[in-house]
Amino acid sequence: MVFGEPFGIDAKRWINDKNAFELAIGFSPATKDNRLTMHLDYLWHKLELIHSRERFALHYGIGLRYTAHKDESANQGIRFVGGIMWYPYYKIPFEFYAEVAPVVVAYPYFGMTFDAGAGFRYYFKTND
Repeated sequence: MVFGEPFGIDAKRWINDKNAFELAIGFSPATKDNRLTMHLDYLWHKLELIHSRERFALHYGIGLRYTAHKDESANQGIRFVGGIMWYPYYKIPFEFYAEVAPVVVAYPYFGMTFDAGAGFRYYFKTND
């Protein structure tokens, strides 16, 4: 679940111990047209930068964003995301995070905007 810009649901799929894909689908509560926003990011994680008894990680990445508006217009852009994650306990499969992402809008016009959000994820067990 992500709160912010956008507000919605997200999922994260780890592909190894340092990299993951993140997909989010939500809407924009900050705009009048309540636009639908989707993004897919490829993330790198730096687990060793914050030395603490708690488990923190910094992450950064690049991704694609698609936004559809009520007037049936849409735009696409490239996201440059960065943030921090906190895993409260080793045996509980939760992650809390906050991130910001400047977005370069590339189509149908050229411009810049920002996404920002905070949220949590529950890790489901897999048989990988």
